[in-house]
Amino acid sequence: MGFLVVAVGLVILTSNAITRPLKRLSKEMSRFGAGDFETVTEVRGRDEIAYLSKHFNLMARRTNELINERYKMKLTEQSAILKALEAEINPHFLYNALQAISTKALKSGNDDVADMVDALAGTLRYCISGKDVVYLNEELKHVERYMMLQKARFGSRVVMTYDIGEALLQLSIPKLSVQSLVENAIKHGVEKVQRPVEIAVSVYMEEDRAVIAVRDDGPGIAPDRLREVQASFGQAWEDRSGESIGLRNLDARLKLLYGGEAGLEIEALEAGTELRMRIPAGGSR
Repeated sequence: MGFLVVAVGLVILTSNAITRPLKRLSKEMSRFGAGDFETVTEVRGRDEIAYLSKHFNLMARRTNELINERYKMKLTEQSAILKALEAEINPHFLYNALQAISTKALKSGNDDVADMVDALAGTLRYCISGKDVVYLNEELKHVERYMMLQKARFGSRVVMTYDIGEALLQLSIPKLSVQSLVENAIKHGVEKVQRPVEIAVSVYMEEDRAVIAVRDDGPGIAPDRLREVQASFGQAWEDRSGESIGLRNLDARLKLLYGGEAGLEIEALEAGTELRMRIPAGGSR
């Protein structure tokens, strides 16, 4: 009789040892099914129930992470939509306002002011156009408008030259890419010295790739800074920040549009700096 009591007691204890974790797991699964994705169940031992409990916790944690990521993406998407709407409204308003100012300047006989306003309006219209890839001749017209505004600022301190074969004017390139290189030459060349600085734009073929080079004879770039900028071209997108983010973003755009063979190069010259974009000659729009 005593043996029977002990046996029954052992069966009850064993049954409880099995059913209690299962009840806990079932309870947490019910909470999970009801939408509580932060739920966890206690893991004890190394048996099959512990194995199930452990993987349930992993599944719940991963589901919660995915939901949080999706939520953040949704917030980012909504923010981007709002910013896009703002960017669409404000430039068009500014463009119309600039046209009105230009008309008034012409009526008042201020032709130079009208020319500057027209150049700024054309620059704005080009920037807000929906195209991401343009023909080289379109980009060069934009650069000329941009330089007209810069010459109003620097006068004879900046000189532009071009060496471009007519056959390459229909080359497809990222919009604002040449302007970014010219802007870099102004920022790190013209603005740093009081003497005149020449900015030379050249486009040529090198084997199966087109090269768009912008060279300036300004003060140049320090070796340490050169290595820093060159290394930054290989940084992950989320790590991109700092002074040369414009060049890094351009390098990333080139690679996204044309593949790994495309990219941006920077070279220190004896007098000045040269930036070069390399893209496949057959790159499509």
